[in-house]
Amino acid sequence: MNNINYEYIQKYINQLLPESSGILSELEEYAKINHVPIISPEVGSLLKILIKATNTKKILEIGTAIGYSSILMGMAAGEDFKITTIEKSKKMIDIAVKNIKAA
Repeated sequence: MNNINYEYIQKYINQLLPESSGILSELEEYAKINHVPIISPEVGSLLKILIKATNTKKILEIGTAIGYSSILMGMAAGEDFKITTIEKSKKMIDIAVKNIKAA
């Protein structure tokens, strides 16, 4: 629990969220196994809602890690979008590029 809500509220919210599939599901598993921090399902859902509601087409992301958020936001943005993402770790850049290309 992230200490914002009671645990039963957190469980209820998580039950409402759709399960990830495809590459996002694969990256969630990779992140879990390799202890790579990625956004939570709640934050991912909020980002998708905000991007779709505002028809956002240009995004700046600080901290790419394995590319999970970039892929999620790109899927939400639809066509003709641009994400500029910044990552300091060469290892993570290589992994992110591979994952983004796969998506």
